[in-house]
Amino acid sequence: MVKLINWKKAPREERVKAKRLLKEDDYDIYIILLQNRKFVEYFKSHDIDSGEKLLIRKEKKGNVMKEIKRLKEEGFSIKLVIFSL
Repeated sequence: MVKLINWKKAPREERVKAKRLLKEDDYDIYIILLQNRKFVEYFKSHDIDSGEKLLIRKEKKGNVMKEIKRLKEEGFSIKLVIFSL
């Protein structure tokens, strides 16, 4: 079972795509670009007490390259996802 955190604003299609992201164990953080300098970060984690997998969703607005650089400096592996329109 996977616990989703901060998912109230997420559309249904995004929830389905998130389950696919959890199957991939290659990266710690997935960043998906949106419109108007917005992007969504998905952090993979786990609950210390129960051992349950967590997927934390965080919407941001700003420079995605600065955010990627900051996260790389902290030691995270990142995958940038760009969907074709």
